[in-house]
Amino acid sequence: MAGQGLVVTAPAELQTLANGLEVLEALFSHDFRGRTVRELASATGLDPLAVRRVVRTLAGRGWAIEAPSATGSKEAVWRVGDKLSLISESYRRHMLRRLRALEDEFQAVTGEDLR
Repeated sequence: MAGQGLVVTAPAELQTLANGLEVLEALFSHDFRGRTVRELASATGLDPLAVRRVVRTLAGRGWAIEAPSATGSKEAVWRVGDKLSLISESYRRHMLRRLRALEDEFQAVTGEDLR
């Protein structure tokens, strides 16, 4: 979970991935209101320049979006991007298919309908 101070020792490429996931989790954990780079750096313990690179990379992949601050600050706020909703919807459909298969199996074994 973001900001728990977990120290991970990993090869550089894995550490980069870990940093990206840490920033993404920090975006999720703030009720989707968004956070500035400074706030994300504080929440993750990462250097603000590293956080800036991460959020720009996430934005390029649809995982984060940059928005103006609602408070009038010049510092941009980063929010979770549309990629989350696309993956969430895909996962929901997958789980519903699995549930329907279990319901069908239950009915075949017991003769009872769960619906």
